[in-house]
Amino acid sequence: MPRVVLSDAFDEKAWERACADSDALAAILASGAALHPGFEELGADVFHSLFKYTLTLVPASDSTRARTALARQVVGWLHTAPAFAVLRAETVLDEARSTFAARLVLGAVLRTLRRSELFDADDLLAAFRADQGEAELEDLDEQLEVARELGEDTAANSIQAEMDAARSKIKRDEARWQALIDALPTSLPSGLRDLTGSLPDRMDEAEGQLEAVGQGFGATGSGHGGADKLDLGDQLLHNEKLKRLADLVGAFRPAARAFRREKIERRPAEIHAVERGNALSRLLPSEAAALGHRILRRDFLRRYVEGDLLQYAIEANAPAQKGPLVVAVDGSGSMRGERELWAKAVALTLLEIARRGRRYFRAVVFSHNPKDLRTFDLLAAPRTGLRAPPPPVADLMKFAEYFPSGGTDFQAPLDAAVALIEEHPKLKRADIVLITDGQAAVSDPWRVAFDRARIRLGFQLYGVVVDPDAGRRGPPQPTPAILTTLCDRVSRVSDLTADGARDIFVSV
Repeated sequence: MPRVVLSDAFDEKAWERACADSDALAAILASGAALHPGFEELGADVFHSLFKYTLTLVPASDSTRARTALARQVVGWLHTAPAFAVLRAETVLDEARSTFAARLVLGAVLRTLRRSELFDADDLLAAFRADQGEAELEDLDEQLEVARELGEDTAANSIQAEMDAARSKIKRDEARWQALIDALPTSLPSGLRDLTGSLPDRMDEAEGQLEAVGQGFGATGSGHGGADKLDLGDQLLHNEKLKRLADLVGAFRPAARAFRREKIERRPAEIHAVERGNALSRLLPSEAAALGHRILRRDFLRRYVEGDLLQYAIEANAPAQKGPLVVAVDGSGSMRGERELWAKAVALTLLEIARRGRRYFRAVVFSHNPKDLRTFDLLAAPRTGLRAPPPPVADLMKFAEYFPSGGTDFQAPLDAAVALIEEHPKLKRADIVLITDGQAAVSDPWRVAFDRARIRLGFQLYGVVVDPDAGRRGPPQPTPAILTTLCDRVSRVSDLTADGARDIFVSV
């Protein structure tokens, strides 16, 4: 298909990267191509209008006028928008912002093409018939040239007549499509102009929202292209659930850190050599004796400043890395609303603890149907460094938004947790945390097998009860009996800002 905006090899490479890096853009192009054969070329023209430093439009010709009608209209509306120059100041030579803005513009055009009151199926087929007719016309032209070279006048006349008929049909389809483009509702150009004016602030807000929510989750936007980061931030602007969840995680995290700071495990250490330094607590007795001599005292002070005193060298044994931390979150219907937010806030706070402890972390969201069970591997233990890098916000969003509803079944999620622990047999002290609000029956054979796995693998199971009115004051509700018999310890969400939080935030 012909283009409206002139582009060079550099621009085309940028467009190829945009299509490859942005899943949202690729999805819109695929949907648009099913409605209009030139939609991908339209996308390239919109992108180049935003990305290119110098804009040059290709003059319309009789052979391309109808085929580029939609692209020429859309590009014309953009270029005449009062805020287009301001938008281009934010997008020129910036692939991420150009991709993000092009995706929103193309989304608005696609929504218009899908309006059944404007285009019926036969209207949309007119553009495809015209495009297919052009391809057939090129084939007939090649056949005509061959026939004339061979002196086949009869065949050449037949092909020429077929070409004339094809041209007439193409002109009718192109005229019909052109008429439809000319009759597009005024809401589309006005909407595109409004979008052009709002995009600069919208991109800034998306970046700021992604950073703010990422800090609330203790996460990062890394692992995704720049345009996808803007898409994530834009989604967060309109997702009150994720904002609320980030606030809850931000409230839990300081309490969790404070409780864990109170319990500092001392590493076993031993003297293994004598070295030079100025650590007074580890001085050799002979060096300390010099302080009582009038002349040797001055020499002691000199060597103290220079770090040349004899002292014991202490070697501390690094603690063994803990095993995986698996958090199973109840996604049954009774957890909908505030209970779901509180449960996932606890899970994401435990994720931060696992990250600081350089542990594997898997979240499991479950209901009664095993087919609804979904696992989220949010953290892999790093081989080096003090802690693992934060997980991408996109991965956290998938976990936070998944909610299967239904009933409750503990067996499938706990089996999934045991499976991860079995994948890392060398890592000891693994933990499973089950966050739920209700009861669920487990069979006796399953319980026997689970207890054997607990002994064999050496993990502990913690239960967290999501109170009926988590976050509100009220009389405590009884703990579900299944949790008291199945878990090593049980905590309540209502206790997580008090001393009860130590049971879960300190023990894991």
